[in-house]
Amino acid sequence: MAATDVELVRRYRAGDEAAFAVLLQRHAGLVYSMAREYFIQGATRDDTLQEARFGFYKAVRDFDGEHHFPSFARLCVQRQVLGAVKMASARKHSVLVAYEPIENVEEPPAPETVDQDRTLVDAMLAVLTPMERQVMEHRLAGCSDYPELAAVTGYSVKAIDNALQRCRRKIKHALAA
Repeated sequence: MAATDVELVRRYRAGDEAAFAVLLQRHAGLVYSMAREYFIQGATRDDTLQEARFGFYKAVRDFDGEHHFPSFARLCVQRQVLGAVKMASARKHSVLVAYEPIENVEEPPAPETVDQDRTLVDAMLAVLTPMERQVMEHRLAGCSDYPELAAVTGYSVKAIDNALQRCRRKIKHALAA
């Protein structure tokens, strides 16, 4: 007999990473349908799907057992995606939204600009712990799915989330300085 959603949530919280994968697979239709319903300005469909998956992760993390899990998950996913839509459409992000894709740039950047950019990236990575640096390097290499990052690094999904939150704070602080 297949485990219920509540049982899988409990198993995941007890450290069974495979339980999260089963839940995500079981509710993939919900996650994909919510991602398809919304458009995040300046983002790809994969970015929207990632926001939906992150909302699903929050649903699993915060589920209290008092609600019907699919309804609770739908609400969490919808709130996460809507939050991303609102953030992307805010005026303060207009520079990021109106970026020019690198494929459309005709001239390569001057070598000194590349060196300056690399120096800046190296300086930002220097403020990170070895774990944070490992997670961020995989993230920068294109690994954006939390369960995938967890599998590649050997850390839990929660540890990945925490590390990326710390990275964002440290890098934001480094850029402000």
